[in-house]
Amino acid sequence: MDSQIRILRFFGLPAEAVGQRLQDVLSGHAVTAELHGEDEDVTLRLTGEDTGLLESVADQVADRMNVYLYSRTDTSLAARVVELLTEKEMSLAVAESCTGGLIAAELTAVPGCSHVFGTGVVSYSCDCKEKMLHVKRDTLRRYGAVSEPTAIAMSRGVRHEGHARLGLSITGEAGPIPSEEHPVGTVFACLTDGRRKWVQHWKLDDGMRDRNAIRRAAASRALDLVRRYLEAYPAVMAGGTMEQETTPPRQRRSFHPTHWFPHRGDGWRKSIIKLIPWLLVILLLVGAGVALYQLSKAPDTNRRLQDSLRGMYWSEKEYALNQPTDPQDYPEGLMPRFRSLYDMNPDVGGWIRIPDTVVDYPVMTYRDGYYANHSFLGEYSYYGQPYFTKALTPDFPAASPLIVMGNNTQDEQMFSSLLSYRRIAYLREHPVIELNTLYRTARWQIFAVMVLDEEDTLQLSKITGDASDLQTIAARSLFNSNVSVTPRDNLLMVVTQAEKEYGHDGARLVICAVERESTDVSYAVNWDVQMPEGWGSRQTTTTPRRTTTTTTTTTTTTTTTVTTTTTTTSIETSDPPTEPSEEDTITEPSDDPESDDTETKETENKDNADTRD
Repeated sequence: MDSQIRILRFFGLPAEAVGQRLQDVLSGHAVTAELHGEDEDVTLRLTGEDTGLLESVADQVADRMNVYLYSRTDTSLAARVVELLTEKEMSLAVAESCTGGLIAAELTAVPGCSHVFGTGVVSYSCDCKEKMLHVKRDTLRRYGAVSEPTAIAMSRGVRHEGHARLGLSITGEAGPIPSEEHPVGTVFACLTDGRRKWVQHWKLDDGMRDRNAIRRAAASRALDLVRRYLEAYPAVMAGGTMEQETTPPRQRRSFHPTHWFPHRGDGWRKSIIKLIPWLLVILLLVGAGVALYQLSKAPDTNRRLQDSLRGMYWSEKEYALNQPTDPQDYPEGLMPRFRSLYDMNPDVGGWIRIPDTVVDYPVMTYRDGYYANHSFLGEYSYYGQPYFTKALTPDFPAASPLIVMGNNTQDEQMFSSLLSYRRIAYLREHPVIELNTLYRTARWQIFAVMVLDEEDTLQLSKITGDASDLQTIAARSLFNSNVSVTPRDNLLMVVTQAEKEYGHDGARLVICAVERESTDVSYAVNWDVQMPEGWGSRQTTTTPRRTTTTTTTTTTTTTTTVTTTTTTTSIETSDPPTEPSEEDTITEPSDDPESDDTETKETENKDNADTRD
């Protein structure tokens, strides 16, 4: 059997310290380990014939080394930084003093770095720091070129001048003779993202490093600082402090008519130069006026478009008259009622409807978020059009979960009304979603309502529907239900924005449903709901008041009791679900008790029968 090789690279510890830390992991089995490295950049080479054992040892090493591990391939530290910048869609600008361009040289040695690294400044003199990086002269005089305040000012200045997301600076005494009141090897580095800054103070002269070794060590540590920030993002790397970054000062220009308007004595060329900004301002104002007019008409325009699309979809006569003469013009298996819509836009992928609500729209196929801000007709629109997050095939529902995204426009159009699912009374009245694809019809029973942050929302597509996923959904749902969900079931996630409602950027409301025909279902408030980290609990301390509600897709019946036992979402892995007791009760928070009483009475008399086929 041929030998297999695994390479792991670490930064921040010398090779001897790495060997001591991994001594028990690397001994006692048929895997050969070789450690070698320069200064704090260490490479571990694992060799063995048993692939499974080799992977197991590599995983143990990775767990043990934790943040010191930067690559599981033979990749340099600079290459890892460029890879992370590209992955996170960020850019970096660097200001160097004592390293004299070593950081920029390491980055530019990586192919493709120009997409993420565009500005590198070697500001070796105080005059250069002041003029190019806007370091205040008073800062240089008071603290010196090698100081924490100077490093902070350099990082801010290079970030601003480079129009970059991140600014990195480094300044220090590389020796051999100190030029200021600092010993050789004193280095300050600062990384800023505009909101926080991370300052490092290193003492690199251990008696074994010469001038070049100090410069190389400082450059590597600065790159590792950027690497750790990017690996932690979007979480915040520890050790940072808040800052209010200010734009570097610029010389003010007095306002005098002769400076801004043509006057007698100006040549034709100078007059044109003065007129151009005013012409641009006029064009900008006209364009803004047109945009504001179109924006004011956008709600009516979108409403008329959606009404027209509904007419085409629901009218039996309409789609019957549009039967094609040659069915081969359409995808095989396409349902007839989609043909008129398909003629208008072949991107149509389905139809979503929640009975007795305004949600009644075509759903588009996935095109890299195109329909987040484009209408069914392909025109730019603030309203967009609901869309699937992945392509569908006729063999659906094999691709579960199915995710539909739509905009919360906060004007009762598109998915605005989904925010009403934060109220349990609304959930009881509208427990069913109809979602049809081009090839089949389906009804979906809502079993959970979650509030997620942006990072959690991105993970929805990775849900496999196994028991652990279903348990996580139950824990994060605002409400408990008795809907039985198994790993074999098809799941639907309907997602919209909830930033304004919850006061957090990237907040999303997610309605979770399972493909299911008419079933009885009851809901209760989940007082122990798990909200996104750092948000705190959604629930407020109120006195539970009522009610047990059992809902079907045809009628809603409400029974009032005085007990307050809550039901929980039934998640089935092998055993059949347990039927809920008629004595189970649920509680409901309310800001206005009288309005809740009115809603309950109206719910008792409401017939939720679906009148559409």
